[in-house]
Amino acid sequence: MFEDENENATGGARITPEQLQILKMTELLSANPKVRPKLQGLIKEAFPDVMIPEYEAMKMVETRIADFEAKQQKKEEEERNRKIAEYAEKGRGLFKSNGFTDEEIKGIEDRMVKFDIPQDYEKALTWVKREREFSAPRSMAYEPATFRMPDNKGLWENPDKWALDEAHRAVDEILQQNK
Repeated sequence: MFEDENENATGGARITPEQLQILKMTELLSANPKVRPKLQGLIKEAFPDVMIPEYEAMKMVETRIADFEAKQQKKEEEERNRKIAEYAEKGRGLFKSNGFTDEEIKGIEDRMVKFDIPQDYEKALTWVKREREFSAPRSMAYEPATFRMPDNKGLWENPDKWALDEAHRAVDEILQQNK
């Protein structure tokens, strides 16, 4: 019976059991929704002239979706770049209104990039103003202490006696200051 079915199905040609098993597996793969597109792709790759409407429609939809996503991504990127440029221009205007030159603004922006500081121009303005306040020259209100060097008379003749006399003199001076 099995042999007769094979002959009838193939128009009289004999199918080996291995070929029948491959046909059954192909039918099972074709029924699986996850594997079916891959199987159709393999068939289309091996036989490009074969028409597979389901596969070709799917490819057309995938192509249109990819094109749409690419255009959408490009639009979003252009909008993001436009907003960044607009924000940067407003920030530069903020610096200009506070008396900064274009060259100074460029230097500040370079520092913001170099030190990975977020592009927050208001914070940068505050930061630069504080930096300038702290770096302004100040007057010297501090007067360094003056020291009296010991008299070295007798140092070379008798160094031990000289050291003892100087120590007594320094202690006496301290005691006089504390009274």
